[in-house]
Amino acid sequence: MRSYGIGANFARKFYSAGVRNFDELVKEDGVKFKLTKAQRIGVRLLEEGEMLIPRSEMEKLEAELMGAVAKADDKFEGEILGSYRRGVPLSSDM
Repeated sequence: MRSYGIGANFARKFYSAGVRNFDELVKEDGVKFKLTKAQRIGVRLLEEGEMLIPRSEMEKLEAELMGAVAKADDKFEGEILGSYRRGVPLSSDM
């Protein structure tokens, strides 16, 4: 899945309507079909959502997030999971 809210079922629907790429999807929104608000946001932020986050930036975000968690309640605990926890140099999300 490349865009939030567009899985196999919606992709088939759009393909049947003649849409072959995200530019056409945006152009046909409201003409041949209506995208949901979440789908519009997903398509608009597609490129940004596919960017990878360097580990150095993840470390800064982790420090900021853990500071906010501790400030909210010193009994809360948090941990960044996924590729970051596994030590991968680039992450796709946080």
